[in-house]
Amino acid sequence: MSPQCPHVPKMCPQCPHPVPTVSPPCPLCVPQLTGGPAAGFLLQALVAATDALSPLMSPLMSPRPPTAVPNVPEAPSSSWICSVVAQPLVAFGCHRLSGDNATANVLLVTSAAVASVALWWPGRVPPCHFVTALTAASLLALAALTGGGTAAVAAALVALGDAVAPAGVPWVRVAASVALLGTMRDMRRR
Repeated sequence: MSPQCPHVPKMCPQCPHPVPTVSPPCPLCVPQLTGGPAAGFLLQALVAATDALSPLMSPLMSPRPPTAVPNVPEAPSSSWICSVVAQPLVAFGCHRLSGDNATANVLLVTSAAVASVALWWPGRVPPCHFVTALTAASLLALAALTGGGTAAVAAALVALGDAVAPAGVPWVRVAASVALLGTMRDMRRR
């Protein structure tokens, strides 16, 4: 076959993998996106709905056990899910889209391990702060490495959301979700 033949596979300009003549990028070079960010956004929506509907429910339907540690504020019953599981899942997607799979995997494994510890931790506040600090720091590193301003804004709002969510200010988490969505869009464009 001659090099001009349309059946000869072309080479991807970014790597040595052959690509079909119909497909512009090599499938092995395209950043893979998993269902993690979608699950994170779904969990955030469910947490917001639960927080909005909880005043309508009677105390008998949703009992909250008191914290066993004195002088430690208890995180709202569903707020810890957003801090420990949902936002790290969305940040995981941002890192995967940027091509930083190592940080994405560390963030995912750490948040899953801390989530299992947080189930039994009285008050759940220290695990929430730990995972939030890890998520915000990874987003700040992503912002510094990619030059993305939305990642820096998302990191600040994720950290602020964890600081004010126990005080009953849920709108900060909504703003953090919008900033995380903007970060994902920026990473997809790159």
